[in-house]
Amino acid sequence: MKIKQKQRLYALALACLPLFSAPLVSAPLVSAPLVLTQTNNQITAVETATFEQVLQAAMNHDSEYRAARYTLEGERQEISMARSQLLPRLAFGAGYTYEDTDNIYTDKDNTNYYKEDDVRSSGKIHDNYWRFNIRQPIFDRSLNQDLNRAKNQVTAAEHRYQQVKQQLVFKVADVWLNLLYAQMQVHFSLENLESLDLRLAQAERQDQLGVGDQLELLDISARRDLAQADLLAAQSELSEKLLEIQLMSGRKLLPPAHWVTTAHQLEVTQQPQSIEAWNKQAIGNQAYQEQLARVAMAESTRLAKRAGHYPTLNLDLDYTNRSSDDEFREKEGFTASLNLSLELYGGGRTSSALRQAQARLNAEQAQADKVVLDAQQMIAVAWAKQQNLYQRLQALKNSMLSAEGYQQAATRGETLGLKSQVDVVEANARLFQARERHAEALVAYLLSDLRLHLETGQLEPSKLQEYDQLFNQLNP
Repeated sequence: MKIKQKQRLYALALACLPLFSAPLVSAPLVSAPLVLTQTNNQITAVETATFEQVLQAAMNHDSEYRAARYTLEGERQEISMARSQLLPRLAFGAGYTYEDTDNIYTDKDNTNYYKEDDVRSSGKIHDNYWRFNIRQPIFDRSLNQDLNRAKNQVTAAEHRYQQVKQQLVFKVADVWLNLLYAQMQVHFSLENLESLDLRLAQAERQDQLGVGDQLELLDISARRDLAQADLLAAQSELSEKLLEIQLMSGRKLLPPAHWVTTAHQLEVTQQPQSIEAWNKQAIGNQAYQEQLARVAMAESTRLAKRAGHYPTLNLDLDYTNRSSDDEFREKEGFTASLNLSLELYGGGRTSSALRQAQARLNAEQAQADKVVLDAQQMIAVAWAKQQNLYQRLQALKNSMLSAEGYQQAATRGETLGLKSQVDVVEANARLFQARERHAEALVAYLLSDLRLHLETGQLEPSKLQEYDQLFNQLNP
């Protein structure tokens, strides 16, 4: 393979092979540089971005996150609506009445009441009125509990919103880290293939000159073909991850190129907290906090149903102005009244509603217990996995150092005639394999760290800023 062809293949593999012929989905991210790639005389721009930039794009694009935000905005109105039931209500009413009746005033034979020039004696009377009424609840326990229920409903929506946001942070980090790993696989496969191409070309020249080893040539050729297959598999995996990112963010995004070539140098610190400390923080899990708010909602509902056994007391202020053709029906007045109401018997409806509310409260409490236990289980798995991965990373770090030393020794040995080309090829393969395994363990370690923060309700966007700083500190 010629050098120009290798360079082109490297650029294409890193820049997203499946998206070359597709147009850009939207405008580029702020401060995100573009990587230009060319194939078949077509130019494709792929944006490079950091964890924080990908998260911002995903927040603008993710429909579930937007739905949770709008739901929270709507639920917050529940408090105002419930509070309004406790405030004075002013009502205005007006009406018109036409009446055509027969009575003692319209009876012509009844001379004591019938008067020909009296409007009442015609039996046809026109009335109109208007009124203002103010009602202020003075005692109603159900209304107070309904306000408490509304507050808890908003609290549940707030925790639900935080839960969706934190899940999106985890999802973005998961896909982004796996995309980075897929890029690293392509990078290592390309380096391995390039090394094998050089060795194969050298072995072929030696064979043509009659000084080569036919068996060595076949061995290198077989390794080269296998490396080509590995590259194709890595490119396929990279294509899938790029598509996931595009579907998640609506953009064609890639991590910075120097992350791909330097991530194997990254060193992580061991998790200082014990499993007991993490389990204590499980109560901060956003799903658990949401469920606790639902338990409080169910308790408020139960108390509101129980309030059906208590009386209600309202103050009514009423002003009425009535005009009529009949002067005896005209009226203007102000009325103040206290109205007490107590249901003595309703067919068992209140008692049944109370038992139903109690059962639902028990169900919500049981669900809350399940949520926190599930969170603790996930914490235990993630913590144990992270501890193992930390030890594995240290072992792989030593393995990479040994592989680098072996590669250098094999190269020098070949120069001195003490090692064959196969030995050098094997040394290169060991080094690439050690780096790839280190990258795989690194991604798994970081995801375990994210899982611990997610299950304890601590996974905020600032966590991804820490990851950006972690990767950017590496020298290209």
